[in-house]
Amino acid sequence: MRGITLPAGTPTEVVALVGDLWWRPNGPVEDPVAPDHEVLRRSRLRVLDTADVIVPGHGPAFPADDTAPL
Repeated sequence: MRGITLPAGTPTEVVALVGDLWWRPNGPVEDPVAPDHEVLRRSRLRVLDTADVIVPGHGPAFPADDTAPL
């Protein structure tokens, strides 16, 4: 899977601009166009380990916490 995630540090948090790694704060959890769902999950977990806020490709920003769809 190829894509770009851009982490941006601010004085108080790390914001991850993730393109299509997440579509929206509420999913879809199972991306219907992802070629490899295990790679997608691992990529999402890597972002969650470093970011405080996620800006998805098609929706509003959301916290990078245990409420993020995996």
